[in-house]
Amino acid sequence: MYDGAPKTGKLLASFSPYVFVPLRSGGMEIKMKKLEDQLREGQYVSTSHGISMYPMLRNSRDMIVVKPINRRLKKYEVPLYKRDADGAYILHRVIDVGKDSYTIRGDNCFNKEYNIREDQILGILTEFYRGKMHIDCQSRGFKIYSRLAVWVHPIQMTLKRCKSIIFGVLSKIKHTIFK
Repeated sequence: MYDGAPKTGKLLASFSPYVFVPLRSGGMEIKMKKLEDQLREGQYVSTSHGISMYPMLRNSRDMIVVKPINRRLKKYEVPLYKRDADGAYILHRVIDVGKDSYTIRGDNCFNKEYNIREDQILGILTEFYRGKMHIDCQSRGFKIYSRLAVWVHPIQMTLKRCKSIIFGVLSKIKHTIFK
């Protein structure tokens, strides 16, 4: 039964430009609606999809709320933007604010995206639900977490590379021994 709460499509890392929006019409109908249209109406609510913002957002488990923004972004905020190259919708963290653009990267990604323009920004993550726990992106705890996520990123990625190298070497040794 429809309880009035927003139902969701998939979101995060790369998005489908359409979301499922339930409408009341006798029973429950599902109608395709563009993500940008939903943002213009006030907010976009969806489950996260992908691992680029892990551990903050878990793949297909956490609920996010994105709202339109009409100001410049600040470092550490998490905008939703549309990538020019492939039209994908991306939700990543601002790690540098330039004069005319931003540098953005997922918390669990090696590569940065440079020169993200203001006109590519569709909205900003304002809150999310990690399981039953509500997290407000304006809270002091979230702001501390955001800074730590950016500061420890080089260490996290170095450990990730080392782990990959070690498992690669062990795999080669295993294949050599057990031919």
